[in-house]
Amino acid sequence: FGNEYEGKELAVDPYAPDLESWEPRCPWCHNTYAFDLRLQRSQGARRIGNGIEQHFVLDTAEAELEARVTSAREGRLPLDELVTVGISCESCHLGGREHAELEVEMPFGPVHPRLRAVDDAAWLNEGRDSAQLKNALCAQCHSGPSQRYPHGGAHRNSSEAFDLAASACAPVVACTDCHDPHVRGTRTSERKRRLSACAGCHPSLASSRSALAHGRHKLEDATCLDCHMPRIVQGFSDVIRTHRIGRALEPSMVAAGQPNACNLCHLDRSVAWAAQQVSVYWGRDVDVPEGGGDHAAGRQWLASDDPLLMVTAAAAYARSSLGKGVASTLVDLLDQPIAYYRMRVLFALEEVLGRELSAEEFDPAANPAVRRDQQLRLRSVVSRPDR
Repeated sequence: FGNEYEGKELAVDPYAPDLESWEPRCPWCHNTYAFDLRLQRSQGARRIGNGIEQHFVLDTAEAELEARVTSAREGRLPLDELVTVGISCESCHLGGREHAELEVEMPFGPVHPRLRAVDDAAWLNEGRDSAQLKNALCAQCHSGPSQRYPHGGAHRNSSEAFDLAASACAPVVACTDCHDPHVRGTRTSERKRRLSACAGCHPSLASSRSALAHGRHKLEDATCLDCHMPRIVQGFSDVIRTHRIGRALEPSMVAAGQPNACNLCHLDRSVAWAAQQVSVYWGRDVDVPEGGGDHAAGRQWLASDDPLLMVTAAAAYARSSLGKGVASTLVDLLDQPIAYYRMRVLFALEEVLGRELSAEEFDPAANPAVRRDQQLRLRSVVSRPDR
């Protein structure tokens, strides 16, 4: 299952959604088990796992290994070896007994007498100073399979490790540069931390003046993240940022009619307009397919037969001052046959209206006939100035 992905060797093909069904996979990331179980799971014939475990093997009797791997595949994780329900310290730091009992420094990376590395990568011994080691620990869970955009980024969340690994920033940027796993920060503090991470590698753009000169936007209007990590990934409750750090106008995405960072903000502008701006201000030419850049990108995406593109556009309108202008269109889009997309449109509509809709106004779980009647009534609501 080795896969050459944009020049980076990965242990498992990220394009294989049927590699392991959801049911047995869920507990590995949503609870904390001893690392040797995860390690032995990765030593099986299918090499399940994409984090730090792929760089080590545990010398274990073959019969014991096969029994435990088979059990894990069938979703029968041994309950007596459960460390905690949910994610705890050992999920990332692995064993912490000596730290707790002897107050020695918490280990960073796997340590055991029977454990040996399968390669001689220097970063395996660099501890918390290594961005690669930190990212490999995060990749134990953040490497779920997903369908892919043309530029290689994931459609849905939990594939952040694959996306970051395919970015130019990967060798030096650690997940913890942007995310503090020990603190639940505020939106303001998280934004500051992430922009500081960008400036850490791009010091020439650290000042507001230089950032404005480079990005052509004030930081309060658009940041590094908005241009290079746009919100195109389907999360559980929102459309979130991709971790495939790339160009604001990715040629492969434009060619396929997929979302780009420029038009996710400038929804009322065409893709051709965005390409012209990129050419004038950044000197990069991007070909726009014939007929693909004549109209407002946001409207085109909302009308797309691709539900992922449609809900990505709906979420963008929900964040935009232009949202009220498409409220009636969002009502029309509530008839999605798949519940997930129906809910995404509903969330966008509620953001635009500035309030939650009651079940009497629209019940996403109601039968289609009831929902159609509710849509008819909602159309009159969103057309009123005082809605």
